[in-house]
Amino acid sequence: MVLTKTYLRYVPAQTLGVISSLRCNGLFCKFSHDAAGQSKRSFRSKRLVSITGALENIILWECKSGEKVATLAGGKHEVTKLALSHNQKLLAAGYADGSIKLWDLTTLSCRVTLSGHKSAVTALRFDESSTTLASGSQDTDVIVWDVVDESGLYRLKGHKGPVTDVLFFPEKNVLISSSNDTFVKLWDMTTKHCFQTLVGHRSEVTALALVGESLRLVTGSTDKELRIWAVNDTSENSEASASSTGKSTETAEEGYKYQVHCELIGTVQRQSKERVVMLKLDETGALLGCLGADSFLEIFKVRNEDEIEAHVKRRAKRARKALREKEEKGKDTASATKDVERCVDDEVSAIYVLHVSAKIRSIDFTQLPAGAQRVLCSLNDNSVEVYELAFSSKPLSSSLVSTVCA
Repeated sequence: MVLTKTYLRYVPAQTLGVISSLRCNGLFCKFSHDAAGQSKRSFRSKRLVSITGALENIILWECKSGEKVATLAGGKHEVTKLALSHNQKLLAAGYADGSIKLWDLTTLSCRVTLSGHKSAVTALRFDESSTTLASGSQDTDVIVWDVVDESGLYRLKGHKGPVTDVLFFPEKNVLISSSNDTFVKLWDMTTKHCFQTLVGHRSEVTALALVGESLRLVTGSTDKELRIWAVNDTSENSEASASSTGKSTETAEEGYKYQVHCELIGTVQRQSKERVVMLKLDETGALLGCLGADSFLEIFKVRNEDEIEAHVKRRAKRARKALREKEEKGKDTASATKDVERCVDDEVSAIYVLHVSAKIRSIDFTQLPAGAQRVLCSLNDNSVEVYELAFSSKPLSSSLVSTVCA
């Protein structure tokens, strides 16, 4: 008689001390939830919380005290991307297996699980109405989801590398996506058609942002420059837009009448020598955070039209003063000019560099009722730091408000 030998199987039972995992970003959220068994007084007003991915779970942290507010338990796969709806009631979480879960923050429950990608989700973005969600993945596909109907609308194929970021164009039925294949694509969401491909980058494009009243598309890559693209409305005059296509852009179909057209107008220099990890615009649209793969955050000022005009006048005044000084000293002024033209540095310029204790993995902005700006920094050392930016004082300064660490 042969007896079979049994072996014990060991599996991980619990993971301790994970504040923010390396593959996921962090978010600010104004949280108000009447949890069962909790007094209504403690949840009467909205609290500022930070949302982080901790392996397969999502944790909500109180920014002021650093205490854990709630945990959204996931499945077997790690959280790789988080996105918050504009009304801050819905949280989209992308996982390493390609699935996307929509979490209702009012009930702290999973509303639906969306399955469509074959590998890890790398990009998520809600539109302004919070009814449409766009996702990108390492499988090179972009999928547009209907949040209300809880189903997929269509799949956009065209990238040859993992998708790094997606962005909805306001007031236009246009979606913008970037990828490691060095291309930025503009999609018409009505025809599911890629009508323009931006080819001005020499390496992978890692981040996107739409800034300014005149709508400028900012793209980040692995070099020291942020490329600024003019987004022109060509819905009324498609012939003019077709003739303006230069070496930095390509159209997918000749004669196609698209609504917008992007054209490279300049670059803005960065201090960091590392690749761009994230571009984040604050709630007011006046600050642009540029995060590199290092331990400091570069903050750029996005000027409105009145500020741009005033800045150009100041540059012109300084140029005239320098010209007069050269004439008084008898120097050659043949190459000098009194005319000062508007450039991208008048629209977007660096104003501050925030240094932190470790390498930053992701950032997020929020504005307090008093008008102060706070920035959330998820760090590589398994901690989260919140800073307050004092831009009203001169010189500009920042202060550490709170820290969440193991």
